[in-house]
Amino acid sequence: MSKINDINDLVNATFQVKKFFRDTKKKFNLNYEEIYILNHILRSESNEISSKEIAKCSEFKPYYLTKALQKLKDLKLLSKEKKFTRRKNSYCLCYRYTKSKYSKTDFRIRRIH
Repeated sequence: MSKINDINDLVNATFQVKKFFRDTKKKFNLNYEEIYILNHILRSESNEISSKEIAKCSEFKPYYLTKALQKLKDLKLLSKEKKFTRRKNSYCLCYRYTKSKYSKTDFRIRRIH
């Protein structure tokens, strides 16, 4: 990725990013929030991540986060499990992604741009 030096570079970079998301939406029906979540899980060291952690790092509003997680679950890119946490004595929703299907989707997304 090259450095943005002036307004022209910024406009060009913004155009490329918008084109990527438009093409991704058209081809895979994934929006920004869904791509962000998949990328965050891929970069994570663990195969499990809580919705609370995703909310904290993404700063997505609860409605959009819930909607994106549900869609990814419906597409079978994530699975939802209830985990018992000893510390808090409560349930924490953890999302585990399906590596094989995500890898295919990731490969296709990378080929677009």
